[in-house]
Amino acid sequence: MKKELEIQYTEDIGSTPAAVDRFAGVLYINPSIFPKLTDFQKKFIIAHEEGHYYLDTSDEFKADEYAFNKLAGTEFQSLKQAVNCLPQVLDVKNITLKPRFVALYKLACKWDYIKNNNQKALEQLEWLQKYGDLDFWKFGLLQIDSDSDGDTYYKQQQANALFLQQIQTEKVTEQESKKSGYTMLIFVAIVFALGFIFYKKL
Repeated sequence: MKKELEIQYTEDIGSTPAAVDRFAGVLYINPSIFPKLTDFQKKFIIAHEEGHYYLDTSDEFKADEYAFNKLAGTEFQSLKQAVNCLPQVLDVKNITLKPRFVALYKLACKWDYIKNNNQKALEQLEWLQKYGDLDFWKFGLLQIDSDSDGDTYYKQQQANALFLQQIQTEKVTEQESKKSGYTMLIFVAIVFALGFIFYKKL
């Protein structure tokens, strides 16, 4: 069994709020960045680094899952806060942001369906399974509301449906535009032909 993590404060870890040395068992916290985070973000980041250490892995997805499992259901809007931690803390240029964000969102949907029997969460999982993740990400940050009991309610399905409807509308508009262009070409050709015939008669 691994020893408990030792905490040290240092700015030598760069622009990250926290980091862990899995081999030395040391959790480094950046005193210039970490205090600016929300309480939940601090909990998630520490749990994430603990995941790296206790699971003995460099895998960011496994560390995220460890943090999610530790914090899900522990406080109001915990699922929303857990999923939104990544885009709120990580640089938008971070190439791992999108896949990690989507993976956490799937965990939140699965947890909400199993624990709360939230059918909308199940619908969202099925939608992602059927259509993939790209369209989902185009909406930006997670769109989740919470009711008075703290259970999550998912609006993403509606947003995705609207997006697909907009895509279809754009396709129709594009087709109509092409038809209009063809009609204009035919009209010009007819006018030119009639003008040529009229000129020949003169």
